[in-house]
Amino acid sequence: MKKDLHQIIKRLRHEGLIVAEDDRGGKHRALLLCNGIRYACPRSPSDHRSLLNVECDIRRLTRT
Repeated sequence: MKKDLHQIIKRLRHEGLIVAEDDRGGKHRALLLCNGIRYACPRSPSDHRSLLNVECDIRRLTRT
């Protein structure tokens, strides 16, 4: 699942929704979105829905 999360982040970065990624080694990864919002997502998703929730949350937060 960790690989899947990395692919989602890579795709969103390519679309321009994620500007930067702060990976300090804790339990969460901080993402800086294109509109200046910091979003914390879990490093290891707990279930199959959490990957979809991360992607939907980021898309919802960056909608104008």
